[in-house]
Amino acid sequence: GLVIGSKGLQMVGKYYDGRGKYTSLVKLLEEHFEISDQSNLIIKVYSNNLILQDVAPLVIKSAEEGDGLCTNILDQESNALLLHIAAMKNHLKNDEMKLVFIGGTITSENFYSKMLKEKIKMFMPNIKIQNADYPPEIGAVIMAKKFVENYE
Repeated sequence: GLVIGSKGLQMVGKYYDGRGKYTSLVKLLEEHFEISDQSNLIIKVYSNNLILQDVAPLVIKSAEEGDGLCTNILDQESNALLLHIAAMKNHLKNDEMKLVFIGGTITSENFYSKMLKEKIKMFMPNIKIQNADYPPEIGAVIMAKKFVENYE
């Protein structure tokens, strides 16, 4: 969500300063965060510490409603994740691989997570997306335990 939110804010900033096209994200940012111009955007991000991940759902909503600029952000970011998945698959040297998502942006059902899953099915059919057996913090404990056992 961090990169998606950041790119969305950059796109709106470019619109405000005349370097970019209008996106429906402009209206959503005004409604949700009271961002109505470039000065206000800068204040919200740098002085009020706007959490960039909080903008990601608005980028996703705009894309789902047909905003081409926001759809482009999601397309770029899903392609970047595909490259990470492909690199891991090559590193593990397995034809088949199980994949678990973490992080709210891709674990919840939304336009972006569906886009990513469709791309995985299309380009990497041997990857099985599944739910985690344990929450991330339990996985970290298991990994730490194995690490300690290897050094005893």
